[in-house]
Amino acid sequence: MNQHNQQARTVSLLSSFLVFFIIPSNQIGVGFMGFQSYVYTGSGHDAWVSVLIACAASMVAVWFMVRTLLLFESKDLYDIQELVYGKWIGKLMNTIYMAYLFLTGFTILRTYIEVVQAVMFPGLKAWFLATLLSLLIIYGVKSGIRVIVGYSYLSIVCSIWFGGLYYYPLQYAHWEHLLPIMEASLPDLLSGAQKMSFTIIGFEIIFFVFPFLKDKEHVQKYSQLALLFTTFIYVSLMIVSIVYYSGPQLLRTVWATLNLYKIVELPFLERFEYIAVAYWMFIITPNCFLYIWASTRGISKIFRMKQRTSLYGLCFLMIILTMIIQTRDQIDSFTDFVGYAGLVLSFGYPIVLYVLVTVKLAWQRRNKHQESA
Repeated sequence: MNQHNQQARTVSLLSSFLVFFIIPSNQIGVGFMGFQSYVYTGSGHDAWVSVLIACAASMVAVWFMVRTLLLFESKDLYDIQELVYGKWIGKLMNTIYMAYLFLTGFTILRTYIEVVQAVMFPGLKAWFLATLLSLLIIYGVKSGIRVIVGYSYLSIVCSIWFGGLYYYPLQYAHWEHLLPIMEASLPDLLSGAQKMSFTIIGFEIIFFVFPFLKDKEHVQKYSQLALLFTTFIYVSLMIVSIVYYSGPQLLRTVWATLNLYKIVELPFLERFEYIAVAYWMFIITPNCFLYIWASTRGISKIFRMKQRTSLYGLCFLMIILTMIIQTRDQIDSFTDFVGYAGLVLSFGYPIVLYVLVTVKLAWQRRNKHQESA
């Protein structure tokens, strides 16, 4: 019977190849719409180098994440932290990470609502859009991880055609805007990379999807390939933006990517950016699904609450927060806070956790060896 259950569980697991779609679908979100001006503020026309540095840092962080996960058979971050820190400190660390996941998901939702209001429906109430999107999140998360991953796959595959749209701004490119290369100092480049943190986070979802994957020995390979794919997208878009806009223009442009779509000319469509904003809901919903799903799993493990109940509670909380956080300055401050939290919890913490896990496992092996001797 146990063998049968094990075989059934193996069949229900997801292919590790899908990591190639899960990570980019969680990285490419609302930050994609306007990260350029923030990075340009830090490193000027060398901003594409800052993007490259941030993406390289994400590859290092994911390497440590997967190495940590491989040390355990089939556990997620919540389980690992309780094993490493003990019951109470582990619960505290899990609560912090769970809150971070929820706040990241909310920030994505709130920022997208701001884009919709700015471009399409200025008079539409934020709480109304938040309610509609929350209902969609409830439907997606309740469907389970297999449906969420399938949706993530579709969001990437069905959005590849967006890359062809950069033909339009490249017709007006001034390539001299990239020169001289590497003029920015190292502190400036790192400052630009730090401002990229909110845009590039999303890879930490591997901490929670890992137990649902089979062929775990291949997860590292597909994770790094996924990050290379994301790196290509963000570096390419940064370069297109630099050569299309002048420096002062880029600094003044809040939604640089969205403005690129305004010059798209089609004989049957006058305002293509409306299509882009509407279609972008298809891009950001996997972000919200994955973050809220991972957050509700944390609540279920930490507080022994049903995942469905916590899902309703978090979605209601997002609607309340949407009514509280209204102005552009408030949204920017909240995004900056989440970006700094992501810098610590997604880039720095995985390295610390790997060291702690390695030391603890080595200490346990040493004690076991001494007892057996």
